[in-house]
Amino acid sequence: MLTTAVKKTASAKAVKDIHDYVERKSILSAAFVVDSAQTQGRTLLVLDDLFQSGATLATLTEALYHTGKAKTVFVLTVTKTKA
Repeated sequence: MLTTAVKKTASAKAVKDIHDYVERKSILSAAFVVDSAQTQGRTLLVLDDLFQSGATLATLTEALYHTGKAKTVFVLTVTKTKA
């Protein structure tokens, strides 16, 4: 399990109240730092607790492919809604 391969930068602004996909992607564009020594050539599974617009996972996946040189990235989101 790679728990230190991706870090969210301290300057990353919260996007939970922003609903526009393009605006969210713009804010998140530099939000993740990927350690390519841990991800290069690997198949990765990213777990997230919430899927709202997809901007966070899209941005993270792009970083894993481009900066991290990951071979394959799978994403799993598990969310429990209020009943």
